[in-house]
Amino acid sequence: MNKRLFCGVLALSICLTLGLAACGNETGNNENGGHVHTADSFGSDEDIHWKVCTDCGEKFIEEDHKYNGSNTCTECGYTIPETAGLEYELNEETDTYSVEGIGTAGDVETLYIPAYHDGKRVTEIGYGAFFECTFTAVKIPSTVERIEGAAFTECNALTEVKIPDSVTFSKAFGGNALLKSVTFGKNSKLETLGKGSFGYCPELTSVNLPDGVRLIEDDTFEESKIYTDKSFWTDGILYVGNHMIATDETVSGKVTVREGTKTIAEAAFQDSGDVTEVVLPESLVALHDYIHDMTKREAKSVVIPKGVEIIGSNAFSSFYGVDHISVESGNAFYNDGNGANCLIETATNKLVLGSNDTQLTAAMGIKEFGYFAFRGCNFESFTIPDGVTKLEVATFAGCANLKSVEIPASVTELGYEMFSECDKLQNVVFKGSVNDWKALTEKSEGWDDGAQEIAFTITCNDGQAPRTER
Repeated sequence: MNKRLFCGVLALSICLTLGLAACGNETGNNENGGHVHTADSFGSDEDIHWKVCTDCGEKFIEEDHKYNGSNTCTECGYTIPETAGLEYELNEETDTYSVEGIGTAGDVETLYIPAYHDGKRVTEIGYGAFFECTFTAVKIPSTVERIEGAAFTECNALTEVKIPDSVTFSKAFGGNALLKSVTFGKNSKLETLGKGSFGYCPELTSVNLPDGVRLIEDDTFEESKIYTDKSFWTDGILYVGNHMIATDETVSGKVTVREGTKTIAEAAFQDSGDVTEVVLPESLVALHDYIHDMTKREAKSVVIPKGVEIIGSNAFSSFYGVDHISVESGNAFYNDGNGANCLIETATNKLVLGSNDTQLTAAMGIKEFGYFAFRGCNFESFTIPDGVTKLEVATFAGCANLKSVEIPASVTELGYEMFSECDKLQNVVFKGSVNDWKALTEKSEGWDDGAQEIAFTITCNDGQAPRTER
């Protein structure tokens, strides 16, 4: 045989052999040795479908069902045995349905929520929809994106729940006497766990919170077994998955949050002792409200890791007189003003937190001061730079040594209790006219609450102004 022809035939033979070895409807790589999975059909249950490799027997492509308008999975053929008689409400803006109640379905053993109703997707389970219902199991389709508050509260026959990957918001399962396990899929899109989501579930011991959760509101696990049984805690800190949920009174002084933590929940330090410093891990993505309880606690320094993307509006609300603030190089969401000893949200130019020695200039382009931005700082005077338009709640609250503040005419809104507990305050200089000041205070309700007994004056460009128009 011609040598060139022989080589071509050999190459074709090798290609065909490799192609046949990888045949099948779907393939996946086995990390143990590089084996390529093959399978001809799906296996399924009421929650998910999967394939099993015909060569090695390993399960792969495990995922939620993908439904069409007939409530049949387009991949594996499973059809939801829809519970008849449920109540629905059409959202005309999104042209989707929310399931709102048990309706005429009565006492069913398993609640099957359809993916489609009247040809439209079911994307939400409404507030209190199945409150105190008696079913023992619930099947939630992969079209549902939100499960509103109390949707399954006090469904006291439920023992386990599987939440599909599609759900981004849940606030629904508190107060279930027998609930033991909550399972999220490995591809879960969950972003928010609402207040009390799994609170008061005395048997709850297993919740595999996805890493992608970015907001865990307060009391999420309050009085659940995970919360009350100290065997779930580590050195006075409760972690659920890679999320820090709570602390107890034994946690004080310098606290180091364990590496791998993705989110620090609201009120995480509510019950801690006297915490003076929190060392945040490189893994942290979201830092949320009430990093400390609403009490006076002196924090020496704040260092924000480069991976942090979200900081809650009250995250530092109880810090008094921070000495040092820095943001690690490479953070795309926050900065420290190039060494200005402050914390700034990069996208909005909002000052999140200031220190005893923050140095601000108009050139920095700051537009807004956040909640409690300078709470408890020890400076005697402060000049707000030109260009700032909004001062949020309690900007200078607790600044016991503060005597004078200069406010530019660019400010259009003063925050509630802005000077609360500033007992030495003598003068506020406003760089606009008296009429401008009057207009500003008329739309800034409560700006001087907590400071009404303090005898400070308002000095404008054209004279003295009244404190407020009442």
